[in-house]
Amino acid sequence: MKQDTKNKLRTTVFWGGLGAALLQLVQSVAVLFGYTISQETIGNLTAVGYSALSVLTVAGVLVSSNKVETFQAMVYKKNKKSE
Repeated sequence: MKQDTKNKLRTTVFWGGLGAALLQLVQSVAVLFGYTISQETIGNLTAVGYSALSVLTVAGVLVSSNKVETFQAMVYKKNKKSE
């Protein structure tokens, strides 16, 4: 796995987005089985998830997204090298 990909997997943005997508998936699947998850519960779970991400960032496990190059910046550098 390339180092850039590993760095992106360590960002809070990646895990926050993944967590939000998983919550949406769980809510959608729950509806299929006849369960309803209130927006308040989803909000509480999101708050817990972001709190956990904050703790991991402070502990140094995750890094701030501005420390990792964006995809657009990598594409720009690659195109610039090929010119």
